[in-house]
Amino acid sequence: MHLSEWSEHDPLRTGSVVYLYVSDADALHAEWVASGVEGRFVEPADTPYGLREFAYVDPDGTAHRVGSALGS
Repeated sequence: MHLSEWSEHDPLRTGSVVYLYVSDADALHAEWVASGVEGRFVEPADTPYGLREFAYVDPDGTAHRVGSALGS
C-alpha cells in the first residue's frame, strides 16, 4: 500500500478511500475508538454484500473503510 501527502488535497472536492480487510472489524473498531485517535467513526454494521464493516474518516478527510467476513 502506498500512501502519500498531496498538498492540493481538498476533502470537499477530492476523494481518497482506503479499504482494509481484517479478521474482526468489531474488535478493530473498539481498539481504534479506545485509542483516542482524532477523526470521525461510523459504527460497525452488516452489509448486504457479506461483510461486517465500519468507517473512519481521518482529520484530512480520507475515508478508511474496514471490513471482515460476516460470522468471523
